[in-house]
Amino acid sequence: MIFNWDFMERNVAVWAKEYANAPAYPHIALDGLANHNLLSSALEEFPLSEARLWHQNTVSTSTIYRKQAQQDIREIPPTLREILFEMNSGPFIEFLEKLTGIDRLLPDPHLYGAGIQQTLPGGVLAMHVDHNISFTVA
Repeated sequence: MIFNWDFMERNVAVWAKEYANAPAYPHIALDGLANHNLLSSALEEFPLSEARLWHQNTVSTSTIYRKQAQQDIREIPPTLREILFEMNSGPFIEFLEKLTGIDRLLPDPHLYGAGIQQTLPGGVLAMHVDHNISFTVA
C-alpha cells in the first residue's frame, strides 16, 4: 500500500476545512500520506530525461515548453505504476471528494493528460487549464 489510509481518514475533515479556507484559492499541502520507502523507490525509478520512453512536447506555448510525458501505463516503471493505480482507486477518489467537497469525481484509467511528466531545464510549466472535460454523462 502506498497511502496511510487510517491517517488520511482520521484527518480528512480538518484538512477539508484548511483546504476550503486557504488564501487566494482552495489548496493544501499534505505530508505523511504515503509510504516513504515506496516514494524513495519511485524516485529512484523515475526515468532520466534521455530515456526512450518519453514523449517530447513538440508544441511550445507561453504555459508549456520543454515538457516530457508518458501516459502509457505499460511504459511507466513499476513503483510509479503502483502509485498511479492507487491514486485512481475508489478509496483515493473518495478521499479527494471528502477533502475538496467535490462530489462524483471520476478516476482516469487512461491517464489522459496525466501519467508521469517532467519539465526540462529552461522549460516552462505555468498555471494552465488541463483537459477538464473528457466526455459527457447522459
